[in-house]
Amino acid sequence: MAHNAYPAGWVSPVPAGHVPGLVEYELLWDQLYAAINGDAGGTWAPSAFITVGGSGFEFTGTGHSIAASARVSVASTGEIRVLSGGFLSVRSGGAFDLYGAGSIKSAGNLNAESGSTLTLASGAAMTAASGSTVNLSGVTAVRGAMTIKASGGPGTLNVETGCAVTAEAGSLFNVYTNLAKVQSGGQVSFLDGSTFVSEDGATAIWLGSWTFGNDEWPQLSPARTWTRASFDIISMYGEGTPEMYWGLSPATNGPCVATSLATVTGKKSILRLLDLPVGGTLTSVVVTSQGFQGASTPTQVPTYRLVSWGDTSAAGLTNLSSVVTDAHTGGNWLSTALDNTITASGSGFVIDPALNYGVLVTHPYDGGFGTQGIFYRADSTGTVSAIEL
Repeated sequence: MAHNAYPAGWVSPVPAGHVPGLVEYELLWDQLYAAINGDAGGTWAPSAFITVGGSGFEFTGTGHSIAASARVSVASTGEIRVLSGGFLSVRSGGAFDLYGAGSIKSAGNLNAESGSTLTLASGAAMTAASGSTVNLSGVTAVRGAMTIKASGGPGTLNVETGCAVTAEAGSLFNVYTNLAKVQSGGQVSFLDGSTFVSEDGATAIWLGSWTFGNDEWPQLSPARTWTRASFDIISMYGEGTPEMYWGLSPATNGPCVATSLATVTGKKSILRLLDLPVGGTLTSVVVTSQGFQGASTPTQVPTYRLVSWGDTSAAGLTNLSSVVTDAHTGGNWLSTALDNTITASGSGFVIDPALNYGVLVTHPYDGGFGTQGIFYRADSTGTVSAIEL
């Protein structure tokens, strides 16, 4: 029987003096039994939709509920509107799903309050179309991977003035086969205490200028070992002739340094060390020596000592090592070239660009036949941990 319709033959108002019959009573009772109780409530299971038109429903109070596993479907072109000042709340443990082409309409806001979570499950996607804006005022945590795609044009991540992209301690920022570009006028700053690290096998190519400020120098870690073979001579003169001079090696056609034939002690010269790395540490010098003529076992073989000097009008030589006696003994002075290692005191000394460095050589001599020494090399060795000028 239709809603708001009388049974066949019924009239309203009921005629005066009318006595309902059995059929009328039974129909009345059946309808009362099936009626919805708007005050006491109850449970009904209609076999078809109950369609409400007109002004529709208005809910008051706070106890309205959609039971577990129940569902409310909004058909095509249907709407559920949250009007100005209204609020759609998804509480802890709840979920808000947009399937298919579901959308948030123009001027709408989707607010996730403190403690809530907006989750995109595996295979899901969040798309911000061209011309749209995603405003992130708080902290955005990416637990997996975030990809900027080139669909419809190159993807771009713009960080505007006053904003920052922060990679915290223990995080990783990967750039693979593509380029990371700092545009003209941009700047990459490493603050005090930060580190720029390149792993073994990586290559840095810098075609522009690299500026080091605040008296800083490029650092080397670990420190490198260096060797310098360059040296020249500062010779004493006796009777107008040099007591140490350059000549040809008696064994080859290469150069060597020789001392004049000496029959008395007291003659000294300096092998001045050249091209030493400023700021590096000099640890030792190797001088290769041999006798040239005169006694096969001289009265005194050469001695060596590392020295430095600056303005000799104010101060003389500064000793930087102990005295080392030449390694020749017995009758091998004229026949054998030997290495002599002069080790700097302590763990070495830092090379100062304002000073000169060298090996002070006390000349060999023999009181009988005289003797003459030759020196093939004076190789300096040390370490350096910064490239300085």
